[in-house]
Amino acid sequence: MTDRWDATPPRPEQAIADWHPAAWNDLAQRIAHVCPRTDSRANALSSLLGLVSPAERTKSWQWADITGAPTPYPVHHRLGRAAWSPDAVRAALLAYVPTILGHPEALGVVDETGLRKNGSHAAGVTRHATGTAGRVANRHVGVFLADARPLGPTLLDRELYPPTSWTDDPARCQRAGGPPDRTFATKPALARQMIARAAAAGITLAWITGDTVDGDDRPVRHWLDAPSQPSVLGMARTDHRWIAAQRVTLTDRAASRADTAWERHRCGDGSQGPRGYDWAATALHAPPQAGFQRRVALRRPVDDPQDREA
Repeated sequence: MTDRWDATPPRPEQAIADWHPAAWNDLAQRIAHVCPRTDSRANALSSLLGLVSPAERTKSWQWADITGAPTPYPVHHRLGRAAWSPDAVRAALLAYVPTILGHPEALGVVDETGLRKNGSHAAGVTRHATGTAGRVANRHVGVFLADARPLGPTLLDRELYPPTSWTDDPARCQRAGGPPDRTFATKPALARQMIARAAAAGITLAWITGDTVDGDDRPVRHWLDAPSQPSVLGMARTDHRWIAAQRVTLTDRAASRADTAWERHRCGDGSQGPRGYDWAATALHAPPQAGFQRRVALRRPVDDPQDREA
C-alpha cells in the first residue's frame, strides 16, 4: 500500500472586513435592487461583517456590538420585518461568483444538513433523529450547493426540504410563510434544481461531488451523464455494479483488492484529529462515452483493519 498522507496546504483567505472600499461599493450595487432603502442596504452589508467576525456566537447582540449599533433592533428588523427576497439575493450571488471567483477547477459540492429548531410551526420543521442532538428532535433539513475553489469555498444555493407532512398541507405551509403550492421534491431532485440554476448563471463546475443521498439516486447520475458533467458521487457499499463483466457488490470488490492496490490519503481534520482513508480505483463495465471514463473509487478506514468498508 502506498502512503500519501500529505499535509493539507495552507489556503489563502481574506476577511470581508479587509476588502478594498471599491469591492464593498460593487457589492452594494449588486444588492441595491434587493434592498432599495439606503438604511436596509447598509444594514445588510454590516451583517456580513458580523457573520465573518471572530465572535464566538453571531447573535443579534454580538452583531450590534461588532457593527456599532446601539441595540440589536436593526438585526431583528432585517430578519423579521424588512421586505427583501432571498431568491433575488441568490440570483445576485450566482451572477457575482463567476466574475470575482471564477476558476476552471472549481468543484460543486452538494450536501444536506439538519438545523435544530424549537417548536413545530416554522416552515419544514419535523422530528428527526439527528447526530448533532444525539436524539430525536425537531429540525429543519436543508440541501446546499457550494463550490470549492483555490481561494476557498463559496455557498451558492440552498433549498429547504419540507417533508410530505408539510407539502400535503397547503394551509400549514401558508401559515408558516411558505408558498401554498409547494410540491414535494426529494433531496436529489432539489440538488438537480440548484445545479441547473448555477449552470444557467454561467457557473462552470469541473466536478460535482455528493454523498450517497445523491449517488444512490440513479436519475441524478443519469442526469449528470447527459451533458457529460464529471461527477464523483458516493454509493452504498452494498450497491451492485458491473465490474470486469461481473455483477458484484462494492464490498466484495474492496475485499478482493490486494494491499498493494491501496493508497492512503488524508481527507482533512475531524473532531478527533486528522482523518484518512485507504483508496483504490477499479474500472466499471459500462458503455464508452467520448472523453470520459467510469470508475469506482473504493474506500476503507485505516484505524481498524478488521472493519474496513467500501
